[in-house]
Amino acid sequence: MIRKMRKAIKAIQNVLIEGRAMAYRGNPHAQIAKLLDHAEFLPGLILEPDDETSTFGEYLAGIVQEFPETRWILDEYRL
Repeated sequence: MIRKMRKAIKAIQNVLIEGRAMAYRGNPHAQIAKLLDHAEFLPGLILEPDDETSTFGEYLAGIVQEFPETRWILDEYRL
């Protein structure tokens, strides 16, 4: 369980890192805000009393579909 939690927290951190990188690249604010909305949702999944590991992974995959530059986050999460 601790390993899953660490992987999930690292993935959230990486989404935030990508959001900051988007800001430095000058991406539109609305696009950055949308990525941060996803980042805001993710902690709720790890706080659920039930194991939401599969939902968390699926949600990350959805982020990658919308933001292909985040593929590295999902790849690292799946290791």
